[in-house]
Amino acid sequence: MTTTNRGASKQKFERVPGIAAPIVKVCLGHAVKKLQSDPAWEHGRSSRTLAKYPDFRAVLVTMKAGTTMEEHKTEGSISVHTLTGRVRLNIGKEHIDIPADHVVMLYCDLPHSVDALVDSSFLLTIAWHEPAET
Repeated sequence: MTTTNRGASKQKFERVPGIAAPIVKVCLGHAVKKLQSDPAWEHGRSSRTLAKYPDFRAVLVTMKAGTTMEEHKTEGSISVHTLTGRVRLNIGKEHIDIPADHVVMLYCDLPHSVDALVDSSFLLTIAWHEPAET
């Protein structure tokens, strides 16, 4: 991952060095391999936050075949972009298979779970609207 932090005014925003930099550049293939060598991978799932801003998150997730990310929902809209393998997004009674090189977007507050049909990796992005100032 390559980060660029321009200007001291942005440094107060940066909570974790690198992931809140104004520019974050990542080689996803390398990052997936690194996650799959992480000890957490032995338990079926590992993840790494790539970028973290007040209105946006990018998280790389790897899951072993047969593992599930339990049902949850987010306050922001999301995208699930499968990089390798095949995952299934479960939204109520609807099941959406997402093979490699495909992406699905969901509006906020939709309860969903994710199943890895085979060893898989995906890029999860979450976007929030900033609350209006009063």
